Amino acid sequence: MLDAVSITEARKQFLSMVEEVSHGLRKVMLTKHGRPAAVILSANEYFQMRETLDLLLQSNEVKKISKGLADLED
Repeated sequence: MLDAVSITEARKQFLSMVEEVSHGLRKVMLTKHGRPAAVILSANEYFQMRETLDLLLQSNEVKKISKGLADLED
């Protein structure tokens, strides 16, 4: 779950926020005028998400995964 924090408030707590995020203790959605503006998450989580997205975008890999899951169900 994301903690919503205004950009103004985030400036005040930036170092502690980065420390918490980098240890996986928190994910933060920065808001500007009450609307989502950006998300801060750990580098590890970001790279995992990118890797997953890259796999999903490779249609051949998706087919292999789908076939593997279907084989498991048999």
